[in-house]
Amino acid sequence: MELERARQLEATVNAARRAGDIAALVAEAGEAIGEVEELAAQVSGEDRIEILKIGKRIGYNAGADIWPGWEEGAVRSSAELTAGRNLAVRSARFVETLEQGAMQHGNAAWLIGAFDLALGARADAAGRFREAIRWFDAEPEMKLLAEGYLAIATRSAEIGHVLAMLDHADGEDARSIRDQLMTARAIYG
Repeated sequence: MELERARQLEATVNAARRAGDIAALVAEAGEAIGEVEELAAQVSGEDRIEILKIGKRIGYNAGADIWPGWEEGAVRSSAELTAGRNLAVRSARFVETLEQGAMQHGNAAWLIGAFDLALGARADAAGRFREAIRWFDAEPEMKLLAEGYLAIATRSAEIGHVLAMLDHADGEDARSIRDQLMTARAIYG
């Protein structure tokens, strides 16, 4: 029963994500993640693990949709940014509880840092991006992503080196990361 309710909550949040209404997404995701936390506390075993995974996805995916750094011109209020950061922090707690791997920890640190950057807390963002770099040590392209965001947060010329490394990397992921960094640099640089 609890697992089915958690799945319903995730479906509701995903519908809000598809609708693109940020205010509605903030409200839906905030309520849903709170209820998922309560549901997880009521069960054990595999159902608890699945509910925790749902909570992680709700927080991360909704937070990522709320973050305005994907495209120039996206505007979020400070309340929306704070709510998105809170979702990212709650998602990170699920990652810790689930003891998920380095990639999940790195993604969690990166998203919190991205919100810190959007909120103008550059020193906090830099700390989160350094944490992401450590987690992404075995993932070269993701490590370059975090290094690029660190350079943006600290306004370092190192961003040029990161972009050059991505220019010489093969594959769609490297191009996508480069494009993402260029957009972020235009917004936050």
